[in-house]
Amino acid sequence: MKLQIILSTIEIAKELKSPIINMHMHEGIHFTLPNEKVYLFELYNDFYMNALAEFRDNCERSVNGSDVKICIENCNGYLPFMKKGIEFLLKSDAFGLTFDIGHSHGAENVDEDFILKNKDKLCHMHIHDAEGVRNHLVLGKGEIDLKSKLFLAESQNCRCVIEVKSISGLRESVAYL
Repeated sequence: MKLQIILSTIEIAKELKSPIINMHMHEGIHFTLPNEKVYLFELYNDFYMNALAEFRDNCERSVNGSDVKICIENCNGYLPFMKKGIEFLLKSDAFGLTFDIGHSHGAENVDEDFILKNKDKLCHMHIHDAEGVRNHLVLGKGEIDLKSKLFLAESQNCRCVIEVKSISGLRESVAYL
């Protein structure tokens, strides 16, 4: 069922000529113990990687030479097993990266080195300002060095979405640009 959702989404994206499907990597089920969190995807990594291989292969067949890219977005910090899985998916031309600069800021830029290491796979950016953990602020109203992020987007020929929460915020952000 879950696989069918992405395969249907790919077909819709192809029909609409939408070049980007955005997704998040799920941390999966975990248990909080007194001294650590135990992630089942990490504990059973062979199973996790085999499932990712099946997912990747099905997505590749469905994308099948179209311009659709499935882009993996950062959120609160990729866990080590997630990074390994993302690097595996990025070996396929069907996959790319989405860099959400506000989420990155709110997570103390923990994923930025990983994203920059894989910047050749960076296809999409979510652009919004942030202040501390407050996200989706109008451009220019927060703490992010927007100029450097926009330069990165331009240098990688990224598509960008201004991700604010209101029409007036969008208008202010466009004016800022």
